[in-house]
Amino acid sequence: MGDYYLRIEAVNLNNFVYDTNDISTIRGGSFLLLDIVNRLESAHDLNGLLKKISTGASAGLFRIIGNDPDDVKKRVRDYLDKKTDGHATFVVDTLDGDNLDFKAVQEQLLAKNRWSQWQQLTIPWGKEGWKGSETPCFLDGIRPGLEYEEFPEKGARKISNSVKFRRYRGKELRNSIYTSILDNQGEPCKFTNDLECLSDDKDQGILNKKIAFIYIDGNKFGRIRDEKCTDEEKLQEFDKSIQIEFREAILKKLLSYMAGNDASLTADKKLRLETLLWGGDEIEWVVPAWKGWEVLRLFYEFDPPPAYHDEIPLTHASGIVFCHHNAPILKIRKLAHRLANLAKSNLTSIPKSHEHGDIFHYLILESFDMVEGNLDTFLKDYYKPVDYKELLLNGLEMQSFSKDMKIVRSGFPRGKVYEIISALKEKKDVDDIKERGIQSCSASRKEELRAAIESLLKGNINRWFLIADLWDFTKEV
Repeated sequence: MGDYYLRIEAVNLNNFVYDTNDISTIRGGSFLLLDIVNRLESAHDLNGLLKKISTGASAGLFRIIGNDPDDVKKRVRDYLDKKTDGHATFVVDTLDGDNLDFKAVQEQLLAKNRWSQWQQLTIPWGKEGWKGSETPCFLDGIRPGLEYEEFPEKGARKISNSVKFRRYRGKELRNSIYTSILDNQGEPCKFTNDLECLSDDKDQGILNKKIAFIYIDGNKFGRIRDEKCTDEEKLQEFDKSIQIEFREAILKKLLSYMAGNDASLTADKKLRLETLLWGGDEIEWVVPAWKGWEVLRLFYEFDPPPAYHDEIPLTHASGIVFCHHNAPILKIRKLAHRLANLAKSNLTSIPKSHEHGDIFHYLILESFDMVEGNLDTFLKDYYKPVDYKELLLNGLEMQSFSKDMKIVRSGFPRGKVYEIISALKEKKDVDDIKERGIQSCSASRKEELRAAIESLLKGNINRWFLIADLWDFTKEV
């Protein structure tokens, strides 16, 4: 008997997680996969046949413990189908690792998984297949709508078996996700039902009914793994650095902070937080617009342990989109991912410090119709003649940025900011407009205001766009 490994991965996620704009359905699909992958080793049906090496949001690498690999593979497949009712697509492959180094084991298993993916249906049929229907699913628009589900303000609508299965699990998981992630170490909390409830607070003025979609992605984590994780122990050490010492620790801190902050709670003490993706290198959070800047700041201010004893800092690029709560969430998600990728385009190698690696871009969407077609084209036209990449922000500057913005909001006329933006677009000098704005402030505060403006600009007049855009979104309450 050889030294066998097994790798599983949930694939075609756009047809199990990201195929509807319904938050409960997305939550149900995403966290069902996370739970399955992370609990596979201890699953009763598998009787201790596997030893976990590494797991992420929807993938896992395991060592097979002294059993027939074909039998283990079949048992794993049966277990995955049982837990998802056949509605998810998994690839499961084994490999004899004798005479292979650990890196080769990982690469060959990944290649086998990709080959398996090509041989499977993109949209799974479920255990009972699809029954016919004249009506498509109300939420995904693809599968047959078979059973009625009641929707607020929309009445009864037919949805597919797959959507119903995930939606039910999503509602069920809503208040238990975080205790599950934290292995029951966290305090039990109640969370909002939907994005309307999450973003509803008339005391927040123009930010009422607006959300912030935050996408966070680790920088070059794959390359770090390739270079440093040359055996099982090192990969497990790297996973521990990310999942336990960083991810779980920051989640505890965030939940504790929000539970004690009135602006993070509804009147009936429900936390205004949605987690749509957790695990691996990525996080997706949805919070009220008035909490977006603050939550991202808390993430970046958390001091994570470096991987491999101070050799490599764990840095992250992010995208944050501020928009109305009823904007199509899947499209907003794509925009947030694109913003993070734009930030990453500034990185040519593994960042050596948080100052260089903890970076993000933002987007303020007053109307989703603002972005028609390609995001890059929109940004080029909207910020013309300024290159949007020039407006890259660093996570470490977020606290000072919001403090300086508070000073500017209290003393500098907002109308002058718009005047400066118009002048920049026409390539005109803005110093005179800035001085007139400062002179309108009381004498005792002029120098403080001038210092705050210079701190925000950092010698780049094009950062007036940041001041204009983020005027309402950097208030921390």
